[in-house]
Amino acid sequence: MSVTGAVPAGQTAALPPPRPRRLGPAWPLIVLLAGYPLFWVAGLSAFALPVMAVPMAVILYRRRPLKLPRGFALWALFLVWSVFGVFLLGINPQGFVPGAAGGRLFGFGMRELSYFSVTILLLFIGNLSEKELPQSRLVRLLGVFFVTVVAGGLLGMLVPQLQFTSLFEMFLPGSIRSNDFVQSLVHPRAAQVQELLTDATPRPAAPFSYTNAWGFHLTLLGVWFVVARFFLKGSRAKLFSLFVLVAGLVVLVYSLNRAAWMGVAVAVAYVAIRLALRGRLVMVASLVFIGAIAGGAVLATPLGEVVSARLENGKSDNIRAFTTEKAFELSAQSPVAGFGTTRSTFGSSSSIAVGKSAQCPACGNASIGMNGYFYMLIVTTGYVGAALFFGFGALQVWRTRSIWSPVVVAGSTVILMTGFYAFFYDGATWLLVPFATLGILWREERAAAVAVSEGVEGVRGGVEGVPVRRQGDGRATLPAPSRD
Repeated sequence: MSVTGAVPAGQTAALPPPRPRRLGPAWPLIVLLAGYPLFWVAGLSAFALPVMAVPMAVILYRRRPLKLPRGFALWALFLVWSVFGVFLLGINPQGFVPGAAGGRLFGFGMRELSYFSVTILLLFIGNLSEKELPQSRLVRLLGVFFVTVVAGGLLGMLVPQLQFTSLFEMFLPGSIRSNDFVQSLVHPRAAQVQELLTDATPRPAAPFSYTNAWGFHLTLLGVWFVVARFFLKGSRAKLFSLFVLVAGLVVLVYSLNRAAWMGVAVAVAYVAIRLALRGRLVMVASLVFIGAIAGGAVLATPLGEVVSARLENGKSDNIRAFTTEKAFELSAQSPVAGFGTTRSTFGSSSSIAVGKSAQCPACGNASIGMNGYFYMLIVTTGYVGAALFFGFGALQVWRTRSIWSPVVVAGSTVILMTGFYAFFYDGATWLLVPFATLGILWREERAAAVAVSEGVEGVRGGVEGVPVRRQGDGRATLPAPSRD
């Protein structure tokens, strides 16, 4: 009598071939963050998030019903408010360059695409379980993104003239490819050359289109990279991370990006205040000491001369003051709903007679609302839209105020910096990191609530897996030494 499947004596059983490993549901986010340099090389860095938002949306659709962060109604109302701006595109406010609604439709559409893409990103991160995408892995992915930005900055410093025709650019019709704005989006270049300290000062931009976008990402991602260092094992990895931080500091100084310099100061001050409020005076002293060492190193090296020269050459100050004044003037004509998109002003900060021409395409007629995202919002969606936009982010930070972990401190720091940058940077296409951060904070809040509901002591899903205890008022709080 034989047994089915039995192996005859003297023969070796053949092992079945290994089953192919399936990609986890988090793959679109991993491709987006780790593969961003490839999007840049292909000329698609400005469209990376909308492209990857498509598979994210498909995955979300298949796992309905979806979880929503508390206060999401604020953001949903903002989306509706901004979409209705399409009916305002044909309005020509007094004192600004008139135009047709059709000519403003592209800019409006790009902004709306950005808003809906980051919405999908937020919901995607929040609906992935800890098993599908551990919080620690998400933080490490943001740390990897930081390394990419530092590498791009070094490339811009070492080879500032590097630029090339991207694959996407090759397929565009000549009439579209020759447009200056389209060129800035699809034509990769290592640095943005501007007249600041000299007639041609190269400033790092890769893997983005503009230096401001580079500085914005470098400083925000730098916060996550510092947190990601907690996951590193081995002296070589820690030494490499220190090298990356120093390289990032050097390139940041050479970028001549004053707003980014101030953003770093805001971040350090905020973290120091939070530590001081919890009585972590030793950690505050350590932070101050590290800051003093870094500042002293900058001033004692040629970097100090760069900083001094930049502070003495504020060529953009008059332009920024002019566009800020015009933004308030324009928004006053439609303070509730805005105008759907930006408008161009007559003249320039120098003269009302200055304007664009074939000989000087960059002269005058500045686009009002492009000097900072706060001004963009009050011009495009009015003060109501601006309140909804910033209110949603502030609410997510507020809801995690009683949770202490490196992740929550880093997340609130990033959102604070984003709010600060809103007065200096147009972040319409740069909302990837802030909304990924909101997703992280949402997961932290939900994990803490679950831990509390499961009993007196549970394990909260964060960097450290810090135990959570229930207080008399039912709030999720953390025992020492991991309390805020």
